[in-house]
Amino acid sequence: MNTPYFENLIIQDKIKSFFNNVIRNDHLAHAYLFYGNGGTGKVAFALELAKTLNCIGPQNKPCGECPACIKISNSGHPDVKLIFPISKSVKEEKRSGLIKQKTQHPYKKLAIPGHLNIPIETIRELKKEAMYAPFEAKKRVFIISGIEYFSREAANSFLKLLEEPPDNLMIILIANDINSVLDTIRSRCQPVLFPMFSEEQVMKIVAKYFDPNDDLRAIIRINQNNIGDILDNIENSDEDIRPIILNYMRSVASNKWVEINKINEAIVQTRDKNKALEFINMMLLWISDAFRFNTVGSGKDLLNIDMEDVIVKFAGHYNKIDYNQVIIVLEQAYQDIKTNLNVSLTMTNLAINMQKLLRANK
Repeated sequence: MNTPYFENLIIQDKIKSFFNNVIRNDHLAHAYLFYGNGGTGKVAFALELAKTLNCIGPQNKPCGECPACIKISNSGHPDVKLIFPISKSVKEEKRSGLIKQKTQHPYKKLAIPGHLNIPIETIRELKKEAMYAPFEAKKRVFIISGIEYFSREAANSFLKLLEEPPDNLMIILIANDINSVLDTIRSRCQPVLFPMFSEEQVMKIVAKYFDPNDDLRAIIRINQNNIGDILDNIENSDEDIRPIILNYMRSVASNKWVEINKINEAIVQTRDKNKALEFINMMLLWISDAFRFNTVGSGKDLLNIDMEDVIVKFAGHYNKIDYNQVIIVLEQAYQDIKTNLNVSLTMTNLAINMQKLLRANK
């Protein structure tokens, strides 16, 4: 009887089937490149794979209960390393705490301040470790998430390890965008695409952290099944910004610049461009819902499903605007802020451009 792998793990069926086959047939590659949108469980599965390869439980690997599984879950296994971009300004104690936090809760996002990168020093340490036999593991595993943040020196140094890896080492690289990975690195790894979770899969994962409630499905849809964003939204959101967004768009359409500037100023004063990005992204989702309703005449697939009545009313009122152009304007503002253009100026320009489009409804 074949030993089942990943039986208790919520993961896409194709990925589960693929790795069951390669493990059973002893066809594991020395290096994998896990890629796909954020919030698709890449780090979580990499850790589960490391447990599976080193689990000493009798069946249902990884068992989650043997010494190897427990050590990996608590960032305490000497032969399993999780690396991700951290600012040089973060002290070693804080760095270790972040790694442990990510290992224990791999689906959750980490708030890491400062300029992020993976420095050459980190790669040198990994290469030094790789020279020696594992302390206790059957298979040493290096998991490097966010390889887009390799410094140039680190990338060049890491290539040598990829070209001549020890037999007892598996390397798992993780990136959101495969096109951001250097060709020289990508060509030496077996790529594995991680598609988005289904809504039901996300519900099961979220239920591990929070009690399900009536608002959960709406939060899942708003965050487009990105498990990291969903957990972050549930854990850290003290205020539903959608009423503010609705007020903003009504103020823009009515030429109420006192109210517009008040909302813009509140965003700018946070000194956090992610707040502006969140605001614009939420507005994009709202506009997309209104466009969807006006196109298909049904609220069945709305992202803001918990505010269907408000969306329907909004879509009915703004039924003559060019929704495609509104989406283009919002996406441009999002990209401008993401590439570090001035937030205050971008938000002002956004209001001016939105005003032209929304007032065209009259």
